[in-house]
Amino acid sequence: MSARRLEYLLLAIGLTGARPALADDKLVCVRAADAAQEQRTAGKFRDARASLHTCAREACPPLVRSDCTQWLSEVEATMPSIVLKAQSARGEDLSDVQVDLDGRRIADKLEGLPIEVDPGPHVLQWRRGGKNARQDIVVHTAEKNRTVTLRIDSADALSAVPASDAPASEHRFRPGAAAWIFAGVAVAGAASFGYFASRGSSEVRDMRSECAGHCEENRVDAAYEKLLIGDISLGAAVVSAGIATYLFWNAATPPKASPAREMSISPVAGGVAENARRTFPFAVSS
Repeated sequence: MSARRLEYLLLAIGLTGARPALADDKLVCVRAADAAQEQRTAGKFRDARASLHTCAREACPPLVRSDCTQWLSEVEATMPSIVLKAQSARGEDLSDVQVDLDGRRIADKLEGLPIEVDPGPHVLQWRRGGKNARQDIVVHTAEKNRTVTLRIDSADALSAVPASDAPASEHRFRPGAAAWIFAGVAVAGAASFGYFASRGSSEVRDMRSECAGHCEENRVDAAYEKLLIGDISLGAAVVSAGIATYLFWNAATPPKASPAREMSISPVAGGVAENARRTFPFAVSS
């Protein structure tokens, strides 16, 4: 665990004793800052920017706000962007082209405007009329306004497999940063509960044996405050553990397989017949 992340974790634990509304808002800032670090390291610049906007607000603690403001400017400076261009086989510019990036629609038509993307390998898939094809690209950090030309009606496009028949990508267990953040908050909350609940209970037992009914008010308040912090920490730990469990479960659940289609054409008297068959995958237990 990095030194900065440890500071954020200690700050989150310290906030559990603040007023609930204030503590919740500050915890959102701390979690967003921690998530931004992981997203940025993983090359998810767009997600990191969204998290950094959250933790750079005036309502966030000064330490968090200062870090997030600096990181936000660095992410903005290194965020890559591409400009899509489509050309026919004769070199004519085309605009009526739909484009997906890694399975997500990024353009219903081409307008020559830059599109921000995360660095790393990507798969572009275009559609125009009844034709479609894919193109692999690698985008580098800080690469601005890179022109990516899509060759429409080329030999590769004519032989491309329709998108609906393309095999689904292999599912992998990849929990997001939020799952780890909530898991960390659950652990921190449990530790905070154990400490404060134990101290508060110990002080209550001491007062019962030493000054039951006539203990000093500040001594009673101190014990009550520890017990209250322990209860708040326990609630935060339970809620965070539930959310983390849900996020990990979703990451581990594979997508449903789509039915495969097969088509064939066979000669018959007076013409040809088209036969279609759809198969559904199923599991066989041994």
